[in-house]
Amino acid sequence: MTFKASQNKLIHIITFYTLALLITGFITFGTIGHIKLRHFIYNFIIFIVFSYFNKINKYLYIPLLIIVTFYFPIGIDYGIPNSHLISSLLYTNVDEAIGFMNNIPLYYFLLSIITIFLIILNYKFLYKTNYRINKKLVYLLLIALLSPMIIDKAARARFFNSSYPFGFYYSTYSNFKLAQKEYEDSLNFKSEWQIKKINDTGYNNFVLVIGESLRKDYLSAYGYPIKTSPFLNNVNGTFLDGLIAPSYTTAASLSRMLTLNNSIENIEIRINYKENIIDLANIAGFETFWLSNQGRYGSNIKYNPPASVIGKRSKYTYFLQTHESNSNRIRDHRLLEPFKNVLNNNGNKKKFIILHLMGSHLPACDRVDNIDPFLKGHPNGIQYECYLQSVNETDKLLKSLYTELKLKETKSGEKFTLMFFSDHGQGQDNERLRHNGHVKQGYEVPFVIINSDDTMHKMIKAQHSGINMVSILANWLGVETYNIPNKYNIFSEESDSNITVLGNTSNLSKIVKFKDLKDDKVINPLQ
Repeated sequence: MTFKASQNKLIHIITFYTLALLITGFITFGTIGHIKLRHFIYNFIIFIVFSYFNKINKYLYIPLLIIVTFYFPIGIDYGIPNSHLISSLLYTNVDEAIGFMNNIPLYYFLLSIITIFLIILNYKFLYKTNYRINKKLVYLLLIALLSPMIIDKAARARFFNSSYPFGFYYSTYSNFKLAQKEYEDSLNFKSEWQIKKINDTGYNNFVLVIGESLRKDYLSAYGYPIKTSPFLNNVNGTFLDGLIAPSYTTAASLSRMLTLNNSIENIEIRINYKENIIDLANIAGFETFWLSNQGRYGSNIKYNPPASVIGKRSKYTYFLQTHESNSNRIRDHRLLEPFKNVLNNNGNKKKFIILHLMGSHLPACDRVDNIDPFLKGHPNGIQYECYLQSVNETDKLLKSLYTELKLKETKSGEKFTLMFFSDHGQGQDNERLRHNGHVKQGYEVPFVIINSDDTMHKMIKAQHSGINMVSILANWLGVETYNIPNKYNIFSEESDSNITVLGNTSNLSKIVKFKDLKDDKVINPLQ
């Protein structure tokens, strides 16, 4: 071999392995959001092996690889497809999907484009130079890759979870099947509640307000330095500083908060529709009303979000959002009129009225026309200002609901109790907020009960798991059941031990210890 031929061969080797390292590095980062050595090694070996087999590489591996790159804008933040993501895709509508995509940084998309360019460049390099990878090396790598999988079942699982593009497709398929089972559970179920006793709480009207994407530390009632929640700051009621939502996404969290679960370890992927709070209230004799600014349907009309499935068990339902039509931009205050109607025009039976808000759903700017001057000037920019405004708008709505309930009490003597919590929190990420299952504040949400006869503003500091919400709601409604053996005291000053949540993993049933999550302290705009 001449010196020039040797030099060309060395250049070809360096070029190929440099491109291989870059591509597999980008694929690993783009699908799980960080470089994990095991994933990187698997991907690098697979890339080299498939590059040796020209036709398989061209017609199978490269197309599969390019498809995976389109997932990068989601994968960088949320990892490989899991049940959270699959369910969110099924249950979201077009407007929410567009809003989600608009919240993704531009450079995430740029990484996809660069990776596709490098994949094509590498293929053209192999084709034009006729560079051949060492045959012995390929077979040695194949033996090293396949041998453990033949012997060890766990090694096979590690391969499918860690290698891309195959792990991507495996995870997508398996988690879609789980989401399908969840959907099938929602189609036909019968209530299994067994009521033991109904107690007189002294209240006629029970109002539950479910916020959206609201982390507690952005409320001035929980210490935020700007008055984002002046009503909650001053109203008499009992506040809990320490409610932990079961998950960091709406579908996974709220479905568990509105159905009975004895412990988070037992819930796995399935939702216990047979023991939901609406059926319990119906059987107990309440007039039930579901007023929602969230979608009635998901991306496909046959996929109803879990909260919608449960809500539609109410005797009366009202959805501001239709299937599409700018639904993400509808303001929550439009729920006030239907609320007044059901409060004042449905006889004297006890009422259980649920309002499901869009609240601080991202991007919050979609539902903000003007930002109040006192909320402007956040160091992280407009998204944070809109988020603060959305918090303030939720506080204003709570004040309006409280005013209407007080007016009703004055006219008819009907006492009321109002409960408010959010489905999950948010994580801070430079100039944006987003769902984040890696930080505590993705789960920490406000919780308050405001009764018509409260005489003081009280804050309880203790951590309690939102997985017990149906038990909390049943106790609040005054209903005792055989299904719930023990009452749960949400305002106990003793924290729950070893709180666990549904984490940001490839499997929704993966349990994460809340105390092990990172802290994402609120950004103080005054500092």
